[in-house]
Amino acid sequence: FYMAASLVLPEFRKQGFYSRLVQCILERTGERGFQSVSSRHMMTNNPVLIAKMKLGFLISGFEVTAVHGALVRLSFHHNELRGAAARFRAGLVGENEVLRLLKQSE
Repeated sequence: FYMAASLVLPEFRKQGFYSRLVQCILERTGERGFQSVSSRHMMTNNPVLIAKMKLGFLISGFEVTAVHGALVRLSFHHNELRGAAARFRAGLVGENEVLRLLKQSE
């Protein structure tokens, strides 16, 4: 699932609206069987990057576009094994976490 565009008006920022919006999207996408949720953001959009990373999103890539400039791609994995593999590739967990989940899935 790709989150394309969202906005919280300035007078409602820093009140948790965006985090609640993302939580709602994660609940709905998980219920509907999506494996992953991804989005792209300007690298300087710290409030959104921090909010999403607090909810379990990982940095999964970078991109430079003619229209938006430098972007960071974030991904959230509903599938526990896929998430563990992403965390392993990013150096956040050891191989034992991935192996444990692989053994459980047998």
